[in-house]
Amino acid sequence: MKKIVFFILSLSLLLTLCACGGNTSSVSAPATAQTEAPAPTVAENTDAAPAEAPVEAEASADQSADPLAAAQLAMEAEDYDTAFDLLSQAADTGSVEAKYRLGLLFMEAYADVDQAEPLLEEAAAEGVTAALVELGRIAQSAGDYDRAAGLYTQAADAGEVAACYRLGSMYNSPLLEAPHDYALAEAWFLRGAETGDPDCCYGLGRLYAYGGSGQEGYGRDGQKAVQYLQQAGDRHAAALETLGDIYQKGILGDETYVDASGSLAFVRVVEPDLVKALDCFERAYLLDSGNDYLLSRIVSIGTAFLNGEGEEPDSAMAREAFAFAAEQGSAEARDLLDGLG
Repeated sequence: MKKIVFFILSLSLLLTLCACGGNTSSVSAPATAQTEAPAPTVAENTDAAPAEAPVEAEASADQSADPLAAAQLAMEAEDYDTAFDLLSQAADTGSVEAKYRLGLLFMEAYADVDQAEPLLEEAAAEGVTAALVELGRIAQSAGDYDRAAGLYTQAADAGEVAACYRLGSMYNSPLLEAPHDYALAEAWFLRGAETGDPDCCYGLGRLYAYGGSGQEGYGRDGQKAVQYLQQAGDRHAAALETLGDIYQKGILGDETYVDASGSLAFVRVVEPDLVKALDCFERAYLLDSGNDYLLSRIVSIGTAFLNGEGEEPDSAMAREAFAFAAEQGSAEARDLLDGLG
């Protein structure tokens, strides 16, 4: 009798295992998902929450019920394996947004363009215009600038402002093999800047400040440079850094004159202003904390105040610059601050 029961149980278990083995995924799991032990899921973290916080537990449960929201939480926590699992399940049920996000995950977290591209193409075909921008990035990285321009233009015409910045940057690229058309770069940056997009304002400000890459002087306009960089600044660390550089060094326009020595000289459109430069670099660092280069620029401003570059020495402003950098962890600034007594 015991042998019969054991045989029935064994047969039942075998049938169960065969039934489970029939499910397959349409997207291959990334290598890290196969070799690394997955971190706890959002749902498991929710279960670990203290009993005295029912409101937070309820909110987490709601987010876990939405796989896209849960995947976003996992992405923010850099738990890419969990994000992959959630997005794959949602994509298998037909979520076009999940396909788009899964394509982004393969690009950004796993650097797997081969798996990202078909997902993005499916998403674009189903109406996700942001996927066109990512496909344009893939084409541009591969050196296929004509295809990239076509994809970016299609995305921009569909209302994706990020595509305007991509087009402007591509045409103003310093890469030798990239297409150089500074009039087009300016036009695309302007189109995006008209919507208030900070990236396009930044790109336009740099173009006006330094001229087209590889074509010295094209489009230089110091006043417009300051205008657009200021417009982007509160939301764009790189724009503030560029603006700080302008205020630290000053900027020359295209207009020329004959100076007292009889030499040809450029008209300075923006005069150096170390106080404004310091303000820009500090605000940029607050937007991009941990940027050691920005800290070094702040220290350089402090040193310029101390040495009286362009004006009288100002130890009070030097102290302010060094104190800010020291608070952010700059050992050099701390030593200079100690030296002031």
